[in-house]
Amino acid sequence: MEKASRGLVDIGFVAHPQFDRVHAQAVCQIVHGALERKRSGYGAGPS
Repeated sequence: MEKASRGLVDIGFVAHPQFDRVHAQAVCQIVHGALERKRSGYGAGPS
């Protein structure tokens, strides 16, 4: 999972030279959090 996330960050960085790595990591964390919520069930709790 970690490797895949880093790959996404690298792809974003290459695709957009102005792409901020910090923002990319924040997006990855948001996506990862969404996947965690999905895995534990939609009504698992707020955010």
